[in-house]
Amino acid sequence: MFLYAIQIYTDFAGYSNIAIGIARCLGFNVKMNFNRPYFSKTIAEFWNRWHISLGEWFKEYIYFPLGGSRKGRLRQYRNILIVFLISGLWHGSTLNFLIWGILHGCYQVIGYILLPLRKQFKRFFHITGLIEKLFATGFTFILVTLTWTFFRISTFSEASNVLHKMLTLDGARAFLSNASAVMVHLFKNEPTLIVLAAMISVLFIASMLMRKNTLFAQVHRLPVIARYSFYILLTSLTLYMTLRGSSSVNSSFIYFQF
Repeated sequence: MFLYAIQIYTDFAGYSNIAIGIARCLGFNVKMNFNRPYFSKTIAEFWNRWHISLGEWFKEYIYFPLGGSRKGRLRQYRNILIVFLISGLWHGSTLNFLIWGILHGCYQVIGYILLPLRKQFKRFFHITGLIEKLFATGFTFILVTLTWTFFRISTFSEASNVLHKMLTLDGARAFLSNASAVMVHLFKNEPTLIVLAAMISVLFIASMLMRKNTLFAQVHRLPVIARYSFYILLTSLTLYMTLRGSSSVNSSFIYFQF
């Protein structure tokens, strides 16, 4: 599920960036649709960074007309749950998408309710700075990954089975028994492992560069040799994965079904 979290991000953010790039070639400036969502410290922050265009649409046409946060806490919590219930229905009318949407709504409501307690906890244990960021970011990523289970698996019973295996000792034992076989398979396919490591490195570097500005603006400031080396690396990886992906796996975009 951690790998699927990365896959769905690179899939959706990737073709969003393709659309932004094509629009820019035609003279249009399209807003960023993803802003390093997996570096979010709360679920509310995650939804300000993930699929930004859809989130803004829901705010403008559903959340604010319902009253937003202007009519008390209970109405705010109700409005959040309605928005995420509709978000689940937007992706599909099956039970798994409804659960995915409701879980994200519940995450946000619980986060707001527990906010004073979280602040007291951090003050009592003196949790600040980098430790606070790492813990909050990691915990948020795990919560999001758990919900992706219902997004990835089409039936409720299968998704429940996967969650059971993820969160119990039986699942942990099964994972450990298979982990060595997976690692042997990876190391037998060294080119795949090297490309995978290179792509993850590029993704991480790109995310770090985008902290204060767009990737294009950051790369444009690099020395000429470093800049064009980065361009060549990206182009080579893109061509390699395009040729390899089109011949070995179904390379259609995940979000094309919505």
